[in-house]
Amino acid sequence: MDAIAEATSLKKQLDLLRPLSKEEELRIMQKFRLDWNYHSNHLEGNTLSYGETRALILFNITAQGKPLKDHLEITGHNEAVLWILEVVKDDRPLTETFIRELHKLILKECVIPFSDDQKIEKYYDQTLTEKEIQAFVNAEIRRHTKFIQQHLDQLDKTDNAD
Repeated sequence: MDAIAEATSLKKQLDLLRPLSKEEELRIMQKFRLDWNYHSNHLEGNTLSYGETRALILFNITAQGKPLKDHLEITGHNEAVLWILEVVKDDRPLTETFIRELHKLILKECVIPFSDDQKIEKYYDQTLTEKEIQAFVNAEIRRHTKFIQQHLDQLDKTDNAD
C-alpha cells in the first residue's frame, strides 16, 4: 500500500472515533508534540531521553549533566512546532519569510556582538576574525536564499499543475 492510500485509510479510521472530547484532543496533540520533538532532535544527535524531553517541554525541568545545546534544541524545536500548529490554523501561505522565521525558532538563533579585534574560536582550533565570519555568513545567506527560492518555485509549479 502506498503512503497516500495508507494515510487515507488511517484518516478514515480516525474519523470513526470522532467526535473527540477536548481532553482527548489535547492529550493526543501533547503526545504528537512530544514524539515529534523527541524523535526529530534524537535523529540529529540530541542526547536527551524521551523522559527528559517530556520534563523539559511540559515542566521546564532541565536534565542534569546534559549539554545546554541539547536543551536549546528541544525548546527551539518545540516553539517551532507550536508556531506551525498556529500557522496552519490561519491558513498562512508558505513563503521564504515563513521558512526563515521557522529556521530561527528551531535554531534558537541569537546575535552576539563582536569587537573588530576579537577573535572567535571555530571548530578544529581554527581562529576566524569577525570579518571572515561575516563573509561566510553572507555567502551562506545567499546560498540558502537561492535554495529556498528554487524550492518555493517548484512548489508553485506543483500547485499550479493541480
